[in-house]
Amino acid sequence: MNKSGNCFIYTLGLWCCMGVLLSPLGVLWIAGGCQSGKGKRGKFSEEEMAAFGLAERENLPEPSGGLVLSVHQETITVDEIISPLIESLEPMATSSDFQKFERQAKPIIARVVLNKTTDILLYQQAKKQAAGNIDEAALDKAVESEVNRFVANYGGNLAEANKAIKEMGLDWPRFRDYQKKLLLTQSYLSQKLSEDRPIGHGELLTYYEAMKDEYFQRGGQIQFRLIDIVIDKVELAESSEASGQSKKEVALKMAKEVLEKIGAGEDFAKLAQEYSDGHRTKYGGLWTPVTTGSLAAPHDELEKEAQKMQVGQVSGPIEADGHIFIMKLEDKRQAHCEPFEDVQQRIEAEILFQRRKERFDEMISNLIRQANIADMDGFINFCVGRAYQRCRMGG
Repeated sequence: MNKSGNCFIYTLGLWCCMGVLLSPLGVLWIAGGCQSGKGKRGKFSEEEMAAFGLAERENLPEPSGGLVLSVHQETITVDEIISPLIESLEPMATSSDFQKFERQAKPIIARVVLNKTTDILLYQQAKKQAAGNIDEAALDKAVESEVNRFVANYGGNLAEANKAIKEMGLDWPRFRDYQKKLLLTQSYLSQKLSEDRPIGHGELLTYYEAMKDEYFQRGGQIQFRLIDIVIDKVELAESSEASGQSKKEVALKMAKEVLEKIGAGEDFAKLAQEYSDGHRTKYGGLWTPVTTGSLAAPHDELEKEAQKMQVGQVSGPIEADGHIFIMKLEDKRQAHCEPFEDVQQRIEAEILFQRRKERFDEMISNLIRQANIADMDGFINFCVGRAYQRCRMGG
C-alpha cells in the first residue's frame, strides 16, 4: 500500500503467447486507509444478493485499456512506448518465438521506458525549480523559433512538416507543448551540469598517455596514380605472334614504352587513360588515399614499393600476379601518434563530457530512486508482450 494514501488504478491483462489471447483479469484499486477483515459484512443480505442476475461472462468486448506506468502525476501508456518501435521489432517477432523475441526486444523497450521516465522526472524538476520565475513571453518566443526551425528542416514545406508531426503522434499544439518542456528541461540541465572545476594540465597529460594508443595513433597512408597493364588483356599483333613473343613480354615492352614517354615529360594521367586496365582509369589512375596494410594482393606490392619512394617519383615496371604496374607516388605519410599539443582541446572536451555524464547519470539514478516507481519491470514485460502480439498480427 502506498504510504501517502494516493489511489492507483491499473487495468491488468494476461499475455498468452501460444493462443495470442489477451484476457482481462480485472481492476486493482490500491487506496490508503482502506479497511479489510475476515468478519466484515457486505452491504446486501444473502436474500438480496440472490435477487441480482449474474453478470454476463461470454461475448464480452475486448478490453480497450492496458497497464500504465505512473510517474508522479503523469502516466506512460503501452502504446506510446511500442508504437514507434513496431516497424523495427516486427522482423524479430515474425522470425522467432516469444522467448527469443523477449531476449532481443526487452533491452530496447526497457531503454525507451527509462528514457520516457527520465524525461518526465527531469521536466517535473525543471518546472519546480522555475516556478514563478518563467518569462512566459520569452519562452513562447523560443518555442516559436524552434517550430520555425523544424519547418525549415523540411524546406519550409508546411505540409511535409505536418506529416512528420503526425508520424510522431502529435499535433501542432502538443508539438509546441513538447518544445516548451524540452526548453525548460535543457535550461535546468545546463544549470545542474555546469562545470566550474578547472581541468589541470596534469590531468590532461594523464588522459593523453592513457588513451593515445587507442585514440590518437594514426596509421601510415599513401596515395598514388597507377597504370595497370593486365597481361591476359594484352592483344598480340601478328608480328608478335610470328616472332613467338608471349603476352607478358609484350606487356613489359609496352610498360617500358610508357615509362619512356613519362621520362620525356608526357602527362601520367593521360597515359593512364590510354594504357591502363585498372578501375581508376577514368580518373587518370588516381587512387583515393589508402591506409598502410590495407591493400590486398596483388596491389600490396605497391605499398612495399612506395616505402622506398619519394613523393613525385615514378616506379616500374612492377610485376605482380598477372599485372604490370607503373606507379607515381602522390603522397605518403608515416604512421604516427598525434602530439599532445594538437589534441589538447579535444581531450579537455572529452573530460568535460565525462564529468557531465557522470553527474547526469547520478542525477537520474537519484530521481528514479526518489520517485519510487512501482513495478517498472512489470510494465516493461507487459510492453514486450503487447509488442509481440501487435507484430505478429501485422502492427
